[in-house]
Amino acid sequence: DYEFSFHKLHDYVDYFVVNVSSPNTPGLRELQEKDALKKIFLTLEECNKKKLFIKPILLKIAPDLGYEQIDDIIELTNEIELSGLIIANTTIDRKGLLTNKSKVEQIGAGGLSGLPLKNKCTSLIRYIHQKTNGKLLIIGSGGIFDGADAKEKIDAGASLVQVWTGFVYQGPAIASKLSRHLKLNK
Repeated sequence: DYEFSFHKLHDYVDYFVVNVSSPNTPGLRELQEKDALKKIFLTLEECNKKKLFIKPILLKIAPDLGYEQIDDIIELTNEIELSGLIIANTTIDRKGLLTNKSKVEQIGAGGLSGLPLKNKCTSLIRYIHQKTNGKLLIIGSGGIFDGADAKEKIDAGASLVQVWTGFVYQGPAIASKLSRHLKLNK
């Protein structure tokens, strides 16, 4: 499926993201293990080399990975020269929510986004940035609602930020708000 999609979309995109971190797809997160990831990325890398224009390929990881898994991913990024990481997708962790536990259970077990993962994602960005000596492109995501949130991700080691939940609540204008804040606070 990854190879098929890569060929179909190659001429229409600026970069690819392999997202094996969605908790809403049964069994998908198992592909975050090093051997499975290596197989996917070596296949895509081979396809990429055969194209006239090589496109960056990034990996989007879950914020719920343990440090051993994160270290495996860092090792893999060096081994296969991955273009970068997006940190991070939604979480399955429900710790710290203010909503009543029975209401949370009633809602279901899908991925949780936004503010509840802000600190977890920032910590992961900082950890990976330090472990890679800042040599790996990181796109920071998770709990970005204003310029201060975006700056926090960049200060932790992200080169770029990706906004999802903030975009849902604030619309496209969030991009210019973040940009203005970052320009003013360089």
